[in-house]
Amino acid sequence: MGMTYVEQVARAAIRPRSTDAPWLWAEKNITVDKTSPFPGKYKSTTAPWTMQPMEVFADNRVRELSIMCSAQSGKTQMVMILLAWAIAEDPGPAMWVQAAQDEAKTFAKTRLMPTLEACDPVAALFPEDRHSKTTLEINFASMPLVINGANSQSKLQSKPIRWLFLDEVRNYPAGAFEMVSKRTRAFWNARKVLISTPNDVDDHVDRAFKEGDQRIYLIACPECGERHELEFENLKWVTDETTYRDNKWDFDALTPTIRYVCPKCQAELPDRPDIRKQIANSGIWKATNPDAPTQKVSFRWSALLPPWVRWADLVQEFLAARAAMKVGSVEPFKTFRCESLGLPWSTELSEEETEIDLAKHDDTWPWDGEKYRFATVDVQKDHFYFLVRAWAEDGQSRLVHWAKPTSFEDLEALRIEHKVEKHLLFIDSGYSANRVYSACNQYGWTCLKGGAAKDFTHKSRDGKTIKRAFSQKIQIDPGQGTSKQGRLKTVPLFHWSNPTCKDILANLRDGKGAEWLAYSEAGEDYEAQMFSERKVQRHDRAGQAVYEWRKIGKRQNHLWDCECMQVVAALMGRVLRDF
Repeated sequence: MGMTYVEQVARAAIRPRSTDAPWLWAEKNITVDKTSPFPGKYKSTTAPWTMQPMEVFADNRVRELSIMCSAQSGKTQMVMILLAWAIAEDPGPAMWVQAAQDEAKTFAKTRLMPTLEACDPVAALFPEDRHSKTTLEINFASMPLVINGANSQSKLQSKPIRWLFLDEVRNYPAGAFEMVSKRTRAFWNARKVLISTPNDVDDHVDRAFKEGDQRIYLIACPECGERHELEFENLKWVTDETTYRDNKWDFDALTPTIRYVCPKCQAELPDRPDIRKQIANSGIWKATNPDAPTQKVSFRWSALLPPWVRWADLVQEFLAARAAMKVGSVEPFKTFRCESLGLPWSTELSEEETEIDLAKHDDTWPWDGEKYRFATVDVQKDHFYFLVRAWAEDGQSRLVHWAKPTSFEDLEALRIEHKVEKHLLFIDSGYSANRVYSACNQYGWTCLKGGAAKDFTHKSRDGKTIKRAFSQKIQIDPGQGTSKQGRLKTVPLFHWSNPTCKDILANLRDGKGAEWLAYSEAGEDYEAQMFSERKVQRHDRAGQAVYEWRKIGKRQNHLWDCECMQVVAALMGRVLRDF
């Protein structure tokens, strides 16, 4: 006959505690489940960089342990071990929070429960009473455990928590992080474990890393012994006709050329499992923020560190993301930076970056690569800003001309002079709309109107819903509100996403996409206006970091607006991609 629950609780209370560090305890007690690439008895040497974070977890001086890292780098396995250790060796009310309740249920069933049930010291504490055990709530003999989704906010309140595990906080809904963090206040020895890939600069995990002691993993070069942090910029590969042909990478040819180059001695390390393992095992942790409070410890690592991740896979991901960026799609590069490099994303300009020279072309026309030529117009009270840019199929572009005409007649003359088709002149209708609509009716131009929306819904040819940075075409009556209403030919109007198109333009301007050139005599005014706005960060009411484009001081931004509309036109022509 088994023990009663009361007997279990009594035995758990008097059982002597282990003095082993959590990673050593895990080697004796943890069996890694079959979903892992390394099933069987846990070995700390599989992921040696996780040993020190585990030791920190057991230190009662620490109140917050934060880890900002790449995906698939051993973080979840490590945190499951910490929970198991806490249940068996230092019990107290615990909560594990996933981004969503459905995710929490799946995680508990497929990963967490198998790990806990296979651990003998924890398995002995499971309640025999079925009412004391569900997938998401377990009353162990030593302590209660609750597993929640951050979107079930009602369940994040009430009972105090000693051990709080916050997984992938980048995906939490607004306010959830702050709400659940308050649950640890009742315990003097509470511990909050925050572990996530980052999203934007100053999101929850990035702020936690900055507020902590900012520990980085310094590996030793096998050749010279110099210690440094593994960085993607030190990966090198051959770029010639053998690896890059017809505007495509040959990854079969490229992969054998990939090397990690030591920044000190320039030794070239091949992309082999034994080399990657040697490097991972050579590392030591170094705190880089001496001003951090003792109670806040933070770690950072990237996907370059785990030996099971081929550097070639990271290079392939990087090159694909860079190719997407060249045609205006920024999201793959953001994903690469956040999820593979474990670094937050930011497009904010520094003051220094606003002073650089724009790349110029040699004014040679015709340009063999040209596919489209768009004219864009920003409307002012008594004049216009007019700009023409030529675009190639692959997203490359060249500035053709810009001017400040004073009448619609002058705009039409400039359009003809620079060989722009009527419907490919795009004019802003956000100011003096009726005048603009009337001119578009007369000359056959197209209206644009920018706004704060991030995207617009479209239907693809196969009926699927897709998102674009511009709206579907709207037909505007230029005679609306006058005696001519309903009697004139309508003019086309497209709304466009101000934030999305400015993000794309900033990347093109900064050399992070396809070649985007000005002509040699564009002038200082043009160059200054290309740096007339910057992306700045603020926090909303929930404390989440949000970003918006703002004008810098009193700088003119009209040519910047014209170039934004060029991006809209290029997206419409499919020489750039938005999402």
